[in-house]
Amino acid sequence: MIDNHRETYLDNLTEILSTKLRLARKKSRRKIETISKILKIRPEYLSYIEQNKFDRIPGDIYLISFIKNYAKFLEIDISEELINLKNYFKTRNKTIDFVYHSNPKIPLPKMRLLVFLLILSISFVFFVGEFKQKVLLFSYLRNFIFLI
Repeated sequence: MIDNHRETYLDNLTEILSTKLRLARKKSRRKIETISKILKIRPEYLSYIEQNKFDRIPGDIYLISFIKNYAKFLEIDISEELINLKNYFKTRNKTIDFVYHSNPKIPLPKMRLLVFLLILSISFVFFVGEFKQKVLLFSYLRNFIFLI
């Protein structure tokens, strides 16, 4: 029953928003394509907003931003509706976060072990390089001694 009430509330809120925006655009006698180019919002998203198809716009943040910019461009005040819409999304996201983000944290490898392995590998490369130089030096000296 509570979810049904929440969905009805959202439907009423989105219907009010979409109607206000659609009427304001028609009153300004501008086409969606023209407004889309100015606001840099896809024309289909503006159409979805006017048709009350908010679920077709990906992401709540984008939806709120698009509505806000659209209303500002059309010079209409929808601040109360935006506040209610943001509050609705916040409460909805809190319940979703509670359900889906209850996974335990996966431990990461210990930093000390990584530093130790790094130092060990650098030491090995240095040791092999020094060993090669000593062998080369010894062979040069041996060849020099044989020449004398």
